[in-house]
Amino acid sequence: GFAAIGTAIAARLTAAGKPGVATHIVFDNYSPSLAYGNYHGSIDLLSEAASCRFATPVTVEEDDLRAGDGFDPRVRTWNHPLPWEGGNWSLRDILDYDLIAARAFLDHAAKYREGLLRDYLAINRRTIGRDEGPYGYAVPPVQHDPGAADELVETMILGAIEVAEAGGTVTLDGVTYPAGTRLIALDQPAGNFAKTLMETQTYPELRRWPDGPPIPPYDISGHTLPLQMGVEAVEVRQPIPAESREALRSLVAVPTRTGTVTGEGTWGWAFRPNANRSMLAARRLVRAGAQVHRAKARVPGLGLPPGSYLIPRPGDDATDIAGIVAGVGIDVVGLDGPVTVETLELSGTRLGVYQSWVASIDEGWARWVLDGYEVPYETLHDADVRQGDLHDRFDAILLPAQGGNDLRDGRPEKNAYKEPNAPDYVGGLGAVGMDTLRRFVEGGGTLIASDGSASAVAEAFALPVRNVLAGLTESQFYGPGSLLRVVVDTEHPLGFGLPRQTTVLFLKGVAYDLTGVGTVVARYPQSDPSMSGWLLGPEHLYGKAAVVEVPLGEGKVVLFGCRPYFRAQARGTYKLLFNAINQAGSRPARLELGA
Repeated sequence: GFAAIGTAIAARLTAAGKPGVATHIVFDNYSPSLAYGNYHGSIDLLSEAASCRFATPVTVEEDDLRAGDGFDPRVRTWNHPLPWEGGNWSLRDILDYDLIAARAFLDHAAKYREGLLRDYLAINRRTIGRDEGPYGYAVPPVQHDPGAADELVETMILGAIEVAEAGGTVTLDGVTYPAGTRLIALDQPAGNFAKTLMETQTYPELRRWPDGPPIPPYDISGHTLPLQMGVEAVEVRQPIPAESREALRSLVAVPTRTGTVTGEGTWGWAFRPNANRSMLAARRLVRAGAQVHRAKARVPGLGLPPGSYLIPRPGDDATDIAGIVAGVGIDVVGLDGPVTVETLELSGTRLGVYQSWVASIDEGWARWVLDGYEVPYETLHDADVRQGDLHDRFDAILLPAQGGNDLRDGRPEKNAYKEPNAPDYVGGLGAVGMDTLRRFVEGGGTLIASDGSASAVAEAFALPVRNVLAGLTESQFYGPGSLLRVVVDTEHPLGFGLPRQTTVLFLKGVAYDLTGVGTVVARYPQSDPSMSGWLLGPEHLYGKAAVVEVPLGEGKVVLFGCRPYFRAQARGTYKLLFNAINQAGSRPARLELGA
């Protein structure tokens, strides 16, 4: 359906004499983010028009047009019959093209309405009658982060996927699961969509020619949500027994999770660091004026892991500590016996988030995540950094992932034929800004950087790290949005609350060898780390560092070679970011309660 409609739109535009229209290029149909309608009995079309700097006409000479992604805009082909020969391009042109495209879409849908509906009905009937494995996915109630499991199920429901919950025990593949297990059966209209989101992907190794460079996917190659979110989901490989189906009830919405309160809290309260929402609880407690500590090691006698939160009972009992924690869905236990432990005492970390004039999608995701967990921050632009005095205003600064040239130089456009942005919105940090950041760290601050920003910082600060992937061609190493396994030091403050083996999102990122003083917090194993997607040349990652902390003067630089908050989907690694922020606003302490 969508291919036929796309072809009809292109034909209408060509008939109208609109040059430069191409189909069947750039976009693929691999990622579910591009094909939602295909899984739901409707049609999605993705189209893009050349930019005109928002609403400012541009002039482009034909010689300035460049080939890319296997497409040359100057060449006439079957899917590009009328090349654009250069000239003026404006918002008026974009509107004209889009109006013709929209009318062609509606005309085609109206003309072939019956056939389109009949085809999608047949597709959905086949899906409902699914009689081959896998038959579904089970999400057990016991999870490393129960809140993340809730969010996974909420995502399924939001995507029109039917989810059921077990009112009692159910047996799947011969294994008995307890009440509260969520089941996503695949014999439903959106079953293929659910399967695409839940299964691990093995992306085909596509190359432009034998032994040539890889043909990149339009989007990431591994999008398995359970892996991204740190949720255990079990594939059901055998038909679901009738008696198990009878124990299931439809789950229309996920109930709000409320934590349990155990003990009296004679001396205070404690909760584990496993859940992302522990960050939300900690921020609310700090805001309420409570003393919030994190154990630097396992808490003797309580079985609490490193990084657990400990809150002494206030003398006036004015703060409902247990209520605040349980209210965000975290189980809290009372400290009713003596406790002596070395800690990091948290404060309200003063956080700055750098925002380049060259838009970084990663920066937007960072703000979205921080807002959701009530982490306060201040946006910093180039001039804010260059003016100095950063240590007087911030404990930590986050440099979201972006190209090193964009960070340093702030290139306004990557194509020579486009005019630059207005003078107030160009430029980058420059040598002055990078030097100011270095002095911020040397004075005791924490700089957190991801991917390209991390590489730029490592080079500018002459940090004792080496990017082992630098210099490799895409034919030797390639990871276009792959889900990879790392081993985490869970006793390091940056690794608090994470499983020892964790999945990270790697998007053409960075991997390190330490060449001097520093700490590896997360490392790739000495074997293929692939969990989902496409990874070419995995041996180049064996034993290499994905997350590194490097001391510099009185401060620290945290380098992420992965994307810990990618698209606000990689919830299994949010804690890497949260821990870096918490550590920056903490001080060593010793907590003695009931002694």
